[in-house]
Amino acid sequence: MAEEAETAPETESENETKIITVFGATGMQGGSVIRALCQESSKFKVRAVTRHPDGERAQELKELGCEVVEGDYEECDLIRDCLKGAWGCFAVTDYFETMDKSCEVQQGKNIINTCCELKVNHVVYSGLESAVRISGLVCDHFDGKAEVEEYIKNSGVNKYTIIRLPWYYENLYENTPPQKISENKYKLPIPIGNSYMYGISVDEIGECIHSIFMNSEKYHKKTIGLAADQFLIHTCCKILTKHLSPLEFVHAQISCDEYEDQNQSIPGVKELSNMFRFYKQARSDRNIEESRELNPKLSNLDDWVKQNKEKLLKALEENDKLTAES
Repeated sequence: MAEEAETAPETESENETKIITVFGATGMQGGSVIRALCQESSKFKVRAVTRHPDGERAQELKELGCEVVEGDYEECDLIRDCLKGAWGCFAVTDYFETMDKSCEVQQGKNIINTCCELKVNHVVYSGLESAVRISGLVCDHFDGKAEVEEYIKNSGVNKYTIIRLPWYYENLYENTPPQKISENKYKLPIPIGNSYMYGISVDEIGECIHSIFMNSEKYHKKTIGLAADQFLIHTCCKILTKHLSPLEFVHAQISCDEYEDQNQSIPGVKELSNMFRFYKQARSDRNIEESRELNPKLSNLDDWVKQNKEKLLKALEENDKLTAES
């Protein structure tokens, strides 16, 4: 670390506009956080970090009123520029970009070290619990984030909050869309058997992060497992059938091994299958009540499916076309 570093202001004013640096700005989590913070522009100014500041998504962020800057998790000088003068920081690291746990851990450390150096007031990190420590299952995109969590706790950073997310509802049209069996009938191939699963809309987590920054002292040193609902996949299928009628949805009762075998074309499928194994073997530490304190408008799965009916139907149509062409 540099001996003489430019630091964030040490004194705070109630009326002062605080700069929040958001890493992963063009991703699902970062985008959600940015949209929530931009709604309170009198209190927060958002500095959105992306590797491609001239890209289409970056232009959309500029239209929201963000300052868009170039950043790279592995370039400490760029990280320093992104954090100069910042009061707060939201950071999420992406294992699936490199498929390298050690790389993800180092990226997280680079951000935290720079936050310490520049005396950033409050860091919110999107982490996960250690699958290998809890269950013995190696799941690198969990275990790497768990290492970063521990690093933050011992780093000396001014204030920190760790959030842990569950399965996104958006996976129903992004990563694990239902698969067509026959005319008007679909299966949902999520391999967790009859275990309960927590869920949330990633679009709604931003307001949770906004609330944390608004109540910085209250959430210092807190690890919060966010969730809006808990359900069986069988129940999820009933909800989809209810709102997307005349389509019918059933749970494909497949094992994690079968899921892995059937999805070899998906990058990181081994990681995903181990994630589902972990969901089956260990109960994730998520707190719906505390999550709703942060965002009282969190949608349960039924409400979310109802609100996103058209998006889900469009995704099914597009997936059907891709399947027919393959």
